[in-house]
Parts: sequence; C-alpha cells; structure tokens
Amino acid sequence: DLTLTYAIRNQAAWLLADERLMRRIAHEEGLATIGTLGLLAAAVKRGHLAAMDALDELHIAVAKHGFRISINLYQRFRAEIGE
Repeated sequence: DLTLTYAIRNQAAWLLADERLMRRIAHEEGLATIGTLGLLAAAVKRGHLAAMDALDELHIAVAKHGFRISINLYQRFRAEIGE
C-alpha cells in the first residue's frame, strides 16, 4: 500500500489503518497505528465528537463505504464511547 510505504519512508509517528496486514507490517516497522474506530473513540473521549455522531459516522462507513465490523467489535465500540 502506498500509504504504508510513505509512512515508513518518512518515519511517520503513526498510521491510520484498518486492515490487519497493514497494521501488522506497520507495527513491525515501528509505526504506531490507529484504526477508524480508535480515531472515532478518541474524538469522543476528547470531546471533539458526540457519541451519537461517532455512531452515525460508523454507520455511514458501513452502509456507503463497505467498512466491515464484527458485531462483537461494534458492541465494544459502543460501550467504549458510552453509548
């Protein structure tokens, strides 16, 4: 992936990635990663986004952009953001 290559070459502090393989390679290269759910949860915890808005964004990602998430992870995300 071009994003991963760029992050490694430029010694990025972290990488936004949801794919397991990309996250594993980034970790092996010493890059911290955060996924979509982690980014949304962090925005809620820091007060930049309301919990309901985070859920709306997740639902849009699933419905319109093919984002896939297990029911278990969905439930954990809701619990984490206090929904």
